[in-house]
Amino acid sequence: MGTKDARVPSTRPSTADLSTGAGGARVDAEAPVTAQEVSHYLSDVYDHLVSLSGSSSHCDMVLSRAHSNYLARISLGLGESTVETNMFASRWTVIGAILVPLNVVTGLWGMNVKVPGGDREDLRDFFLILGGCMAFVVAVIVWAKYKKIF
Repeated sequence: MGTKDARVPSTRPSTADLSTGAGGARVDAEAPVTAQEVSHYLSDVYDHLVSLSGSSSHCDMVLSRAHSNYLARISLGLGESTVETNMFASRWTVIGAILVPLNVVTGLWGMNVKVPGGDREDLRDFFLILGGCMAFVVAVIVWAKYKKIF
């Protein structure tokens, strides 16, 4: 391979075409660099920096809008899930409001107490209590439909 000093001059002819400027003015790698070439090169670098700065600010604006849209979408999703949870809880509350009084009535029949109509031979009082329970259930369901819970 050789030393560094011996290798560098051997690579110059093969890379001479790579050292040309934007206008193709630099062909000879050994020629001194002029102030005009340096200013041309620096103006190209400045133009690239200005272009990159504009692209960077545009990307920053796009990303900030995308971030705002993303947060708004998350907020809407949370709002929808909150509404669904509230509707679910409301439905179960109505079901509980129906079942708890019915359990009280049926629990009274299971106790060793005097039941209304227990001294009668027919089932008139039983069906009256059963009809009252059904009327209560229908009234609660109609009220829930009116309030748009069901």
